[in-house]
Amino acid sequence: MPQVQRVLPEFHRDVGVAGPHMIGETVVDFDADGFATVDDPALLDLLRQWPESFFLVPPEGPPVPPPAVPREDAPPPAATGFTAEELDLLTVAQLQDLAEAAGLQDVSRLRKRELIEAILATQGD
Repeated sequence: MPQVQRVLPEFHRDVGVAGPHMIGETVVDFDADGFATVDDPALLDLLRQWPESFFLVPPEGPPVPPPAVPREDAPPPAATGFTAEELDLLTVAQLQDLAEAAGLQDVSRLRKRELIEAILATQGD
């Protein structure tokens, strides 16, 4: 059965990842490590819409950790050499950091797909 890991932004980490979480009309119970088993394909599709909040663990092989949440004092990563697939694995916050590092402005208004396209456009320059 597929597993899902709940990924919390830093400002929510003090409340923990364990416990029930409403996803649509379904309650999913996460364990102390933030994992839950989900066997409903419709629910899995719904979870894929929030990659910043839920990480789907691949069915084969060892679990892959969710994308790291950068520390606030960490320098922004350079915005070069990424593919669209690699950028799609990043959180919106990480994409905003990359976009700002590339010199883009007003990135907080952009959606994830728009951020990815903007970053890829700067790499083509």
